[in-house]
Amino acid sequence: VPPAGPGGVLRYGPGFHDVSEVKIGKGIRTIWIDPAATIRGRFKIDSAENVTITGGGTIDNGTVKRGEDSGFALFLIASRKLTVENVTILDNPGWNVVLANSEDVRLSHVRILGARATSDGFDVCNSRRVTVADSFVRNWDDAIAIKGVEGFGMGSSPVEDLTVVRSTFLCDNGWGQPFAVGFETFADRIRRVRIEDCD
Repeated sequence: VPPAGPGGVLRYGPGFHDVSEVKIGKGIRTIWIDPAATIRGRFKIDSAENVTITGGGTIDNGTVKRGEDSGFALFLIASRKLTVENVTILDNPGWNVVLANSEDVRLSHVRILGARATSDGFDVCNSRRVTVADSFVRNWDDAIAIKGVEGFGMGSSPVEDLTVVRSTFLCDNGWGQPFAVGFETFADRIRRVRIEDCD
């Protein structure tokens, strides 16, 4: 885990930053990506609480060759009270934003553009009380995939209380769906899913 600055802020200023994978646990409260910053790599937030990713910057993994890496751009696992806002993700080789057994998560003003066959936008896996708002996805796979997966130590934890509002989703091929439910559904329950005012 990289050292946090004052107030638990991990700051990426203007310019390009090659980070590979940044693992965030306890001690970091805010990941600030400057509007003029471009990150090459991914972030994993594991067993953390009260973490925000924001700043207006970009995560761009377009230089990764197809088939070379299928990592998630943002992987939020076993964590609580998370906020991701005002971030752009470009051409990630794998799923873009993945929630795994997490709770009380808000994703807003997130922009995702992908042109790869595995470029799911938001994967909500075995998570609860999740909101996606005011966001945009254009990709070659599912824009929002609601899943119950057996991996990541989640067992059959439920997906509950997902709200998607005021967002736009475009799928540029024949198999991706704006909203996908029913593939990888090893969960006790998937319930209370609300989609409203979306295109």
